[in-house]
Amino acid sequence: EFDIIHCSNEPDILVNLLLHSNKKVIHDCHDIVTMSKSTATAAEILMEYIANTQADGVMYPTERMQNIMMRKYGTAEEKILVLGNYPLSSFGQVERLAKRSTIDGEIHCVYEGHIVDRSHAEDIPYRFFEPIFIQLAQLGIHVHIYSHSVPEYLNLLDKEYSYIHYEGNYSGCELIREMTQYDLGLALFPPEALAYPELASANKLAEYLEAGLPVVTNVNAYAQTITGANCGGVLDLAQDDVVSKFREYVKIWIPSDFCDTHGFTMDANAERILNFYKKVISQ
Repeated sequence: EFDIIHCSNEPDILVNLLLHSNKKVIHDCHDIVTMSKSTATAAEILMEYIANTQADGVMYPTERMQNIMMRKYGTAEEKILVLGNYPLSSFGQVERLAKRSTIDGEIHCVYEGHIVDRSHAEDIPYRFFEPIFIQLAQLGIHVHIYSHSVPEYLNLLDKEYSYIHYEGNYSGCELIREMTQYDLGLALFPPEALAYPELASANKLAEYLEAGLPVVTNVNAYAQTITGANCGGVLDLAQDDVVSKFREYVKIWIPSDFCDTHGFTMDANAERILNFYKKVISQ
């Protein structure tokens, strides 16, 4: 009885199946399967091709990903909507907790998101953050981690380093509220593995901002957004005076309505999404 089936990818087999439903299908492509994995099977390549070319509408989180898929598979531009991974505006209305830095005078930054342990460092290098966390900890910067993945490994890091703290797993408004305690949000990735983050729209960027945190990054695509909106800054882990940079970025004030006024929420993009749905239905 529905007009549209909106299906997020990975695995792409779901869209491939739904194309036989005689309904309008939107392929919401958050990840390019053949690029996010070190190896892809022939079946995965074929399903990715079919999903991106045969769906009635296709959504990509960044223009970079759109351009790659248009070149790779010839995805028709007229059926594409580019929409970042944004939270709801209500996330920005949470209570802001007292900063931990007001107690000890030290810098407290936070990372939230997926992490892999040492056993997967080579398979998924852009999710292995231990060297970055240790570098910051050795500089006297507190790193607070929220993640659903590898809790045993993160507890081990917590015990091994006094400036690394595993805070558990939260989501939604609860996560945003928890993160208001810190000074900076980390969107730093291993320097040798920046290719994939350059394509993606990281949920964490807007979620940090909803928590009132300036963002620090070494990803060019994120840096353009952050510096353009004056909501954080760029860091070269090998060359910069990290502590000085962090102290500079901590001073940036992020108001509670920042994401809404800058178009970084789903609410701010509701009209674009609705118009895209109407366009898909009318085809």
